[in-house]
Amino acid sequence: MKKLPALILCAALSLSVLCACGAEPEASTAAPESVPPLPELSAAGALFRAVDCARRGEGHYTRSEAVNIFYSALIAGDKGKEYPLRFTDIDDSGVANAAAYLDHYGLLDFIEGEKLLPARELRRVEAERLLQSLMPGVRLSAEGDPDAPITGSELAAAWQEIYDELMDGATPAPLPTPGPAAESAPEPLPEGFCFPETDFEPQSCWVAEPFGDGGQALLLMGGDTPDSPLELWYSSWVETDLEVYMERDLACLSLAAEKGSELCVRGDPSFPIALAMDGDTLTLEPPEDWPFCPLPERFERVTREEALLAWAEMPFCGEVSLPVGACEDREALLAIPGAGISGMGSYYTTYIAPGCSFSYASRALEVFTATEPYTGLSIRGLDVGCTLDDILASFPNALGPGELGVLYGSEEYNSARGALYEGEEGLFVYLLIPGSVHVFFYLDSSDTVESITVSYFL
Repeated sequence: MKKLPALILCAALSLSVLCACGAEPEASTAAPESVPPLPELSAAGALFRAVDCARRGEGHYTRSEAVNIFYSALIAGDKGKEYPLRFTDIDDSGVANAAAYLDHYGLLDFIEGEKLLPARELRRVEAERLLQSLMPGVRLSAEGDPDAPITGSELAAAWQEIYDELMDGATPAPLPTPGPAAESAPEPLPEGFCFPETDFEPQSCWVAEPFGDGGQALLLMGGDTPDSPLELWYSSWVETDLEVYMERDLACLSLAAEKGSELCVRGDPSFPIALAMDGDTLTLEPPEDWPFCPLPERFERVTREEALLAWAEMPFCGEVSLPVGACEDREALLAIPGAGISGMGSYYTTYIAPGCSFSYASRALEVFTATEPYTGLSIRGLDVGCTLDDILASFPNALGPGELGVLYGSEEYNSARGALYEGEEGLFVYLLIPGSVHVFFYLDSSDTVESITVSYFL
């Protein structure tokens, strides 16, 4: 996708731009002397928002909804960081994180003081200020009242304008083709490369035959019978109908069962999956009304070494090992050796422990960051101190030497992906499963990982 070369928010723009809808925005707190440049905006992201806002029609948006829309439009490596929050009236942790991020870049300068007023309807004059911060020159119709609430249709038209500008003169990139670009010997696996952590010791390994659209799957079992525990990780390209646009996305999922014979989706017996084994062949049969991503149906037994090589060619499926749980109370977290509280907000508590920090909203984990190795964080054996080459050898990689961009998947809004980008502080590798988890590997000048952030707020 073509990207706008310089989506830069300048302090001068925040102070001097006049709105075409008939009035200048109300006076606001002055922008910082130096406002950092905004991350680039992809055409696919703009198009998705045009489609999403069109569904709202003549309905209105609150300020909190607008904050989430504009936050999710920016894909960057610095979202895993924590930013100061000046607003004191936000209860929702996701909105609070998004507001702090946008405020860091000066997008919310038009709001004075410490009150976001999240339930207040977003006015047209405010919407135009936000839109112009992404692309100067985007204007709403001058016919409407600048103080009237913005409608979904008006926002959709503005996002469509941004999309058209981004795509002006561009040739859309071809859809990614699954599979290696050229036949070559597999790269050696990094030292310590490993399977995902399981609740059992894998006794047999199974790799799926081709399925779906470029489907790949790995299945590990704790025994050699249908009643053995198992875990399955799989991916396939799927089509997402956005009404005016058909999006092609990479879906990555996982399933587990204490007994393979009782395998079903998320423990829901209404979606049972029949498992059968015949020597070195294993089959899965979903119900006829299976509503999810295409399921691998036939597997062949492979050696551990063959399974590891296959795993390195599969996208990230959310397999993160952490020393803290997804849901923990304060007493348990403070019982971690060396742990303490480093900060508290209206919606979150941040803890520090040797080599790491982590934040919880109530009892739910939101962010974990490791700055030293051996904290207990691991993704395919990768840890702080590994190299960029180690990361690239642990996941599918469609990039050539020295290239930046998408490693696998695509930049479509709903697509899982891995990517190598350059941010304000250097290179970083970004792994994403939409609606689930972000992972950021931050690299120093020698291409060595200096920190890893796992984020569950999106």
